Amino acid sequence: MDKSKFFVTVITVAISAIILFVIINRIFNVSNGINQGDFRVSDAIVTSIVKLEDKSEESNQWKFDISQSNKISMLLQTSNNAKIKEVYLDNFKISSKNDVSIYVEQDKYDYEYKYENIKNKKVNIYAEENEEGNYLIEFDITNEDILSNYIVPDDVKEIRYDGTILNIAKIPVSKILFKAKYDLVVVENNGQINTCKVEINMPDGKIVSEGLSVERIDITNFNFKVNY
Repeated sequence: MDKSKFFVTVITVAISAIILFVIINRIFNVSNGINQGDFRVSDAIVTSIVKLEDKSEESNQWKFDISQSNKISMLLQTSNNAKIKEVYLDNFKISSKNDVSIYVEQDKYDYEYKYENIKNKKVNIYAEENEEGNYLIEFDITNEDILSNYIVPDDVKEIRYDGTILNIAKIPVSKILFKAKYDLVVVENNGQINTCKVEINMPDGKIVSEGLSVERIDITNFNFKVNY
């Protein structure tokens, strides 16, 4: 075989290998439908706080209802000038070793759903478009009534209205931990449906020592699947 034929053969084999790789990769992606659409989760943050409702009234003792809230903030990056028609949560599930009373709420829609009422129903979520054409999605998952009518001991002379009250009340974070699982569903104007499975553990333990926690979530597994 002369040199010219040898190089032609090598180039042909190389090109064939590249084409085969592209075809296999495309078949795999289409069959799994992962990130085939126009949306990507580019960032996700959970802000965990503790809320105190003062029930002291005219009593000489501090008395509070204690709840704990987690704001889920997700930034969706778009391509191909994709526009969102509808966003909702589906297949919402809470798992916990402890007794948690969970509500899902969003200020933009001014709603509050008790977990028991949305386990098998979709929950509409407001998506705010920014100047770059990307979308911010924010909603709260709140554990209500961690402790009701808690009376602060007389020997406690100072409190902060934040997560450090959990130490005073002797409530470890392990007692309020839970996992939220749901499908984030994005419906485009053209009717294409994009689904991203999300799983988040809450709250972050730093709320006990620092009062609140702002935690950036690993988004490696936050991939959209397109339902054609």
